[in-house]
Amino acid sequence: MNQNEEQFLEEDLEKCKKMNCNANCCHNISPIKEWIVEYFMFHDKIKNELISDGVKINFKEEKVFFENCSLGKMKCSFLKHSPEGVDLRPIECKIYPYRVDWHSVDFDNKVVILFCIDENCPLVKDKTENEKYKKEIERIIKRDFALLFNGAQFGVAFFKDGEYE
Repeated sequence: MNQNEEQFLEEDLEKCKKMNCNANCCHNISPIKEWIVEYFMFHDKIKNELISDGVKINFKEEKVFFENCSLGKMKCSFLKHSPEGVDLRPIECKIYPYRVDWHSVDFDNKVVILFCIDENCPLVKDKTENEKYKKEIERIIKRDFALLFNGAQFGVAFFKDGEYE
C-alpha cells in the first residue's frame, strides 16, 4: 500500500472515495490544532522531520498549531514519519470531517464534543455510512483520549444544528 492510500486508514468505509473525492479532507486544513500533551506524546519526537518537510509548528498557551502538513490528499508529513503500522496524525486529521470542540471538552464528566465541518463529505451525506463512521470516530476518540489522559474513559457527543445528536 502506498502512502497516499495509507492516508485514509481510519476511513476504511465503503463510501469514502479516498483520492477521488472532492471533499476537503487532508487538504491542509490550516491550522491543525492539538493540545501540548498530544504534541509531546506523539509529535515532539518527529519535530525536526516535520520542520524539514516545511510544516510550521506554533505554540500558543496550551495548544500547538500545525500548518503546511500535507499537499492536499497526498504526502502527509505525519504519516511519512510514522513508524510502520502507527498513525501519528493529529486527532483532527483522523476524524475528518468532524472536529473536536476543544473549548467544550467536559473533563469533569469526561465528554468530548464533536461537530461536522464538511457536510459535502460522502461519509456524512449517506446516513448509514455516517452512523458506521461515527462509531469509528468514537473508537478513535476514546482510544486517543485514554492515551493522552492517563487512561481516562471519555464519552463522545456529536453536535449538529445547535443540538446533540
